[in-house]
Amino acid sequence: MKNRTIEVCLSPLLSGCHDFSGKCVVIIDVLRASSAIITGLFHGVSAFRPVAEPDDAVFWAQKGYIPAAERGGQVAEGFSLGNSPFSYREGQWAGQKIALTTTNGTRALLLSLAAERILIGGFLNQKAVVRQLVQFNGDVVLFCAGWKGQLSLEDTLCAGGFLALLTEYFQLTGDPAVVALDLHKQRENGLETAVQSSSHFLRLAAKGLADEIAFCLKSDLYDMVPLLVDGELVAGS
Repeated sequence: MKNRTIEVCLSPLLSGCHDFSGKCVVIIDVLRASSAIITGLFHGVSAFRPVAEPDDAVFWAQKGYIPAAERGGQVAEGFSLGNSPFSYREGQWAGQKIALTTTNGTRALLLSLAAERILIGGFLNQKAVVRQLVQFNGDVVLFCAGWKGQLSLEDTLCAGGFLALLTEYFQLTGDPAVVALDLHKQRENGLETAVQSSSHFLRLAAKGLADEIAFCLKSDLYDMVPLLVDGELVAGS
């Protein structure tokens, strides 16, 4: 009998329905916070510090961090850096620390601080995250960042992809996990087409970001898992 459980939180507004304490939480914000953090750390960013508001990013800038903020799918007013993975894949921020706030992803992470371990997951590092979860001796919550409190198709599909690789090791708990897994099974052979029907795809594509979306949907491009350590996301082994 499987003695570890895995569940899915479909939105930050549903976080109160989950107990994160003692568990490993995987933050999933495919478009685009997860993808930017994974890409940045792989390409040499020293750490990302998730913060709640743009003013918090400015505060940490006084302590040597590069401030980055996204709101509504674009770089926040007054900032030159946001959550585009393309902003981090050339290694231009290697050795730097980034104080980052986003509309959805950092919010989900900051709601998860009671967890024993917090990881960042996406399509870009799915198998690497799975290896970490298999080794974790406890229960798991896949936390979908969604969009402004609502469910997002791409994050739910990604959670379902994790579940498909983990059902051998964990007991699925709750209907959200069943829904995510079923959705993944139905759409796994047409992932990009499925995401193109999502509201967030349409929102970002209208801003000319279709190439970034395609990048965020690439499978296992990076063999690395961001891990929260002392308030900072660093590249885990």
